[in-house]
Amino acid sequence: MVARSLAIRDSDPARGRNGRCRRRSDRAVHRNRSHRGCACHRARPTASHSLASTTTLIPPSTSPAPAVSSAGPARAFAGEWSVHTTLLVVDPTGYGILAFRTYSTCGQDPPPCDIFSGNDIFDAGHATFTFSASGPTTASGQVLTTTVPTVIPLGRFTARIDPAKDLLYLSLPLFAHYPLCGPTARALTIDQQRAAGINCGA
Repeated sequence: MVARSLAIRDSDPARGRNGRCRRRSDRAVHRNRSHRGCACHRARPTASHSLASTTTLIPPSTSPAPAVSSAGPARAFAGEWSVHTTLLVVDPTGYGILAFRTYSTCGQDPPPCDIFSGNDIFDAGHATFTFSASGPTTASGQVLTTTVPTVIPLGRFTARIDPAKDLLYLSLPLFAHYPLCGPTARALTIDQQRAAGINCGA
């Protein structure tokens, strides 16, 4: 299983660098195809441990993500967690892959930088993790590889789930102000998310 993308640097989740609209995509396999128009996109990385892996997308699906077994070291942390343009996928063994936008543009900014090619955006932010649940809603983890150590540094971190809102909190700089949403939180409408104090992105 592979992962979807984020880095949030502005207060408007529907807009990216220089006020441009973010594109939205949903499933990623081996090509990155974002939608035309103005919407947040979510990307998933290739299942590679390389620091120079690329992100690929296929058109979004309206169907909910399939359930992931909660057995194994990851327990309740296994599954897909996302917010805006970031996606984290954790398998039951506790191995996780993260993809996210850096909001640096190749050709204008030094790497790591996102590549724009026509209507496609190839995300530069990638990291791999291990998770081990220490309780029903808590876990410890370790970042194994990262392309952006300023926001996802190598080393240990902690994680916790808010089961009432289906949110995942990670003690990493990238997620200092934003938790990741599980499938129940993502299934809520925008109005329902606002009423619950949740912002999973478009």
